[in-house]
Amino acid sequence: MTDLERRALLGDKEAQKECTEKGIVLSCPFCGGEVLSIIGNNGMYYIKCYECNALVSFHNDSCNANVFKALAVWNTRQSPPVGQCGECKNW
Repeated sequence: MTDLERRALLGDKEAQKECTEKGIVLSCPFCGGEVLSIIGNNGMYYIKCYECNALVSFHNDSCNANVFKALAVWNTRQSPPVGQCGECKNW
């Protein structure tokens, strides 16, 4: 995983935008696995995870029937909640 991908997964909007512009598909938000494919069909785009077989669909209203817009929706994520336990080296 590159630093750019790591920042994008942590919710950095600029990193998410850069990943999308470079055609980088971020890992699955459910299992962290590799995405198998982005499939377009009649105004719907489907993104399927290779690891857990999760299938996410985007209707043409959300991505305007464009594979790059579907990728942008997929790559745009909120950052996960980050806490500090006091026991790890990153405290």
